[in-house]
Amino acid sequence: MQSQVLKIPSGYINVVNNPYVGLSGPATAWPPPSDFIGQLGKRVNLPADVVKYKASVGTVYGGWFRSVRLKLNSAVPVIGQALFWDDTVAENLYQVTALETITTYGAAAFAGVCLSASVTPGNETIIQDEGLCAVHYRAVISGTTAVGRPVVLAAAGAGADNGFFDIDDTPTDPQYLVGYASALPVAGALAQIMLRPLNIRA
Repeated sequence: MQSQVLKIPSGYINVVNNPYVGLSGPATAWPPPSDFIGQLGKRVNLPADVVKYKASVGTVYGGWFRSVRLKLNSAVPVIGQALFWDDTVAENLYQVTALETITTYGAAAFAGVCLSASVTPGNETIIQDEGLCAVHYRAVISGTTAVGRPVVLAAAGAGADNGFFDIDDTPTDPQYLVGYASALPVAGALAQIMLRPLNIRA
């Protein structure tokens, strides 16, 4: 059974930007020396009344969360953007990238949603991959903007909507269906969805 504890120096799950796994000191190599290196890749379930987040950054709801490393030369993701598994490195590095075209499977390599702003490439952060979650929609939403509509990955490649989300009224590709709108979708902005289990890694 995995531990239901993550070592987060700041105490807030949405400001995690650690050079060391579980630690905030400067890192000179990866993986850096850390007594908490084992938490990298671990998933934990935290109910809404347990999650501690910094309100000025954004609201975090209950669900499943995972410790990952952002690829060293990745673009810096924004809050609510999708992150993708980087399959150019060993799986046990649990490395993600903000650019979906880096991976062999494109947007289908969905890992989870970015919770923190200004994550430094190469550092550890915490993503959410299941449960109520705020996601960033693409600039022009394709489907009906209503609560309960199917939410998909925009799968926009390296374009302006890379890593953002969309509404597809009649989704035909299950690998891009991530959940259903829990709040009214807003083009180019954050709104809540119920993120369903989709992760391709255990």
